[in-house]
Amino acid sequence: MGLSSFAIERAKPKERPYKLSDGGGLHLLVNPNGRKLWRFRYQFGTEKMLSFGSFPEVSLATARQKRDESRKLVAAGQGPVAAKEAR
Repeated sequence: MGLSSFAIERAKPKERPYKLSDGGGLHLLVNPNGRKLWRFRYQFGTEKMLSFGSFPEVSLATARQKRDESRKLVAAGQGPVAAKEAR
């Protein structure tokens, strides 16, 4: 089950960083200082992680769109990080 905008806005910082999963490798990392970062974890040879930016600058819909684009690149045999650096 995916995240909702309401759940993201209500996520409060805790003593340690924690993740809110949206599915498909996408999660929101909530840091103790209150910063919320979008992260995408994927397998391309080894397990890797790609950051999409922070919430609310990057919305839930935009993060999901970037996740889907990155998953398509992985399925096509390209690394999302290399494609991001090439742009």
